[in-house]
Amino acid sequence: MPSVGVASKEQGWMDWYRLKEDYEGS
Repeated sequence: MPSVGVASKEQGWMDWYRLKEDYEGS
């Protein structure tokens, strides 16, 4: 199912974004 792959990719992007925020955040 393509939707599942997209959801997985989106979740991975969010994880990276959160790590980036933690690194650049106070």
